[in-house]
Amino acid sequence: MEEKNMAAASGNAGTEAETPAAAPAAESEKTFTKQEMEDIFKERLDKERKKFPDKKQLEAFKAWQESVSRADSQKNADELAAEKVAAAENARAEAEKALAMREAKIAALARGVSPEAADDVIALAMSRVNDDVSVEKAIEEVIAKYPSFAGAEKPAAPITTGVAFGGNSPSVSGVEAAFLAKNPGIKI
Repeated sequence: MEEKNMAAASGNAGTEAETPAAAPAAESEKTFTKQEMEDIFKERLDKERKKFPDKKQLEAFKAWQESVSRADSQKNADELAAEKVAAAENARAEAEKALAMREAKIAALARGVSPEAADDVIALAMSRVNDDVSVEKAIEEVIAKYPSFAGAEKPAAPITTGVAFGGNSPSVSGVEAAFLAKNPGIKI
C-alpha cells in the first residue's frame, strides 16, 4: 500500500513541477500595439462590408421590390374583381334555377297533380326537358304516363285484419257466458 501512496505522491509532484514550466510559455504570447489592433479591425470590417450591398444596389433593390408589390396589388385587384363577377354569375344561375323549379311546381299543380306528388312529377319532367320540349309539355307527358300522380285519388279501401269487431251480434262466447254466470252483477 505504501508503494501506491508513493506513486500517487510522485505523480502529484510531477504535475507541480510541470506547472511552473508552462507559465513562461503563456507569458511569451504576442502582444499587439494599438495601431496593429486598429488595422486588424479595419481588415475584418472591410471583409464584412463586402458581404452587404452598397447604397446603389440597395436603392435598386428597393425600387424593384416596390414595382413587384405594385404589380401584385394590381393582379390581386383583377383577381378579386374576377371572383366577384363569378360569384354574381353563380348567384344569378342559382336564382334562375330556383325560379324555374317554382314555375314548374305551379305548372304541375295547375295540371291537377296532387301536392304530395308535385316534386316527383317535376323531377321526372326535368329529365325530359330540352330545347324541343318545354317544362309544361314534359309535365303533361309524365301525367299521361303516370296518371296516379294526378289529383284523382282513389277512395281508400278499408283495411281489415280478418277479425270482426263490434257489430249487431250479441253472441257471447262460452268463456264469457261462464264468467257472467258466476258474476251476475257485471256488465260486459
